[in-house]
Amino acid sequence: MADAVSSPRITTKGWSLNDLVESSPNFHRIHRLHYSAPLVKETMSQHEASGIPLVINGWNRHPLWPKSLFNIEWLRRNGDQSPSVRNVHDWSDFQIPLSDFIEKMRTTSPHVTSQEKERLYGKDGYCPDEWTKWLTESGVIPDEVLFCGSNDFLKFLPESAKVQTLMCYMGIGDTFTPFHKDLCASSGQNLMCYTENGGSSYWFMTKASDAPKVVSHFHQLGHEVDLESHVVTLEELRTAPFDVYVTEQQLGDLVLVPPRSCHQVVNSGGITIKTSWSRMSLDGLRIAIYHELPIYHRVCRDEIYKVKSNIYHAMEHYTRVVEQTVSQTELASLVSKLKQLLLLFDDVLALEYTSQARLLSTQPIPFGSIRCDFCGADIFQSFFECGKCLPSSSSNSEESRIVLLGDGLVLCPSCYVEGRTCQCGEMQPVQCRVMGDLLQSRDRAVKAICRSESRAGQELGYLMELPNQLLEKGSGVFESACKLHLSRQSALKVRRILGSERSHSMPAPAVVTCKPCHASRCFTHLLEKNSLHSVEVIRVSDRHGNDVGWHHHHQASNENFLSSLPTILEDEQLGRKPNILLRLAHLAKTYTSCKPLKPDLTKPGWYDYFTIAAVVPQSRSCF
Repeated sequence: MADAVSSPRITTKGWSLNDLVESSPNFHRIHRLHYSAPLVKETMSQHEASGIPLVINGWNRHPLWPKSLFNIEWLRRNGDQSPSVRNVHDWSDFQIPLSDFIEKMRTTSPHVTSQEKERLYGKDGYCPDEWTKWLTESGVIPDEVLFCGSNDFLKFLPESAKVQTLMCYMGIGDTFTPFHKDLCASSGQNLMCYTENGGSSYWFMTKASDAPKVVSHFHQLGHEVDLESHVVTLEELRTAPFDVYVTEQQLGDLVLVPPRSCHQVVNSGGITIKTSWSRMSLDGLRIAIYHELPIYHRVCRDEIYKVKSNIYHAMEHYTRVVEQTVSQTELASLVSKLKQLLLLFDDVLALEYTSQARLLSTQPIPFGSIRCDFCGADIFQSFFECGKCLPSSSSNSEESRIVLLGDGLVLCPSCYVEGRTCQCGEMQPVQCRVMGDLLQSRDRAVKAICRSESRAGQELGYLMELPNQLLEKGSGVFESACKLHLSRQSALKVRRILGSERSHSMPAPAVVTCKPCHASRCFTHLLEKNSLHSVEVIRVSDRHGNDVGWHHHHQASNENFLSSLPTILEDEQLGRKPNILLRLAHLAKTYTSCKPLKPDLTKPGWYDYFTIAAVVPQSRSCF
């Protein structure tokens, strides 16, 4: 797998939308619709559901368009005076006085030259308060696609976990963003606010359901889409086994990016200034929890949007609203959303739960305050922590420096159960909330649903009474991780792999023996040969020991995986809830490269065949 940013000799010189679309049978124009067209809101909703990009145009001709506000001279006086910019030729980021940046953009050729060393792009910049106020208060942009609007579940996050998605982008021709997906299956909105000297932006986008095809295609080319380190060439897109939707974004164009749509943006001509934001729909939360976050965990992409916390707080919000709603017409719609959130939260709880919770250290911390130091996952409830493997601690110190939970080196359960750990290996399982409080919130939601669906109590159950039901409802990742932790406390440190075509030694906790086979196999080879993820191995071998039950299970597992693979892929394509254990195995087989957040303080796991320590730009001609 490539470990460098492939890039940066892109030029839009000679491009036209017509020529691009006609250059390949898999290139298609993105549908455009005027903001005043009939049924525009319904069309936006349909396109998001279909996963196909859409452009709403003509906003710059709206009577309330703030031409004097969306202006580079206004920004010069009132905007961020020290914006962060990126040199697209060497991938370096630095701050620059705004006036200097504007001057450089106006004096730099709109097309890249072979000898130039610098071409600056202002990305992820601060959006002025006045722009924010116009977007949210003018009533021009439909509320359904606005941040914190009627269809943005991110607004339910508490203050401690709030995320900033509204940003500004400023650049000239031949600056770009690499091929990527927006975070956590969020929906993207990008409005062209200002242009100079014919400035525009070319967008190359994919359909949401093609995300697995896109990943597979670029894996074959040696690139990981979710690391945002590859700038695609036209030839790579023309030969791709999926459709590519193309548009030229101009002043007043609002580009709507569906969840999981992979896209690359290349600026053309003079200065362009865009404002962009993300929002999280209920469908986006479902796709994120089942499909996007597990990928982030494997490749180590920062989660940022705190999806599990978002589901929890949205569930609490809708529980209160349902409890207070009188109208039966309103109640049906609200209960439908609450029920979807509750089912998602059940799977969150199943991942975070352990039957040994009463034995663990628990200390309340603010939501969104810590993340996994290996993969970047937001920590919602359960994790492992080490107080020794810290940058400033003495290598000879045996004393933990943890004062509050999260002060030490933190690993999420999904990392720990796959063999990832700290350098010393002496991590401890902990939880940052009382599990009973979470179960109580969940059961309160069930009671609220019963206001509309009388049989909901029977159907959904009450987990405060029988919390161990969670181990049957979902993956049991933290439960398996805790069992792995117990086995790592064993005095037996190394075990020889017996009866294997590749005899070798492994730490005892990473090896499972089968008596009927008279053989042992490590977690790595159980995935390779039997298509079994460590979570399933630990669950089944713990239940059956190393006897006949385990023997029958691992003998049949690979055939079961292969017969289920079409369904696994279809679930991913459609964003449905998958078989969690089979999906874990599929992801561990598919995503074998990762970029740990703290490689010096951690060790890779059994399925991490390639680790990427740093991103180094490579210069080549792309277009």
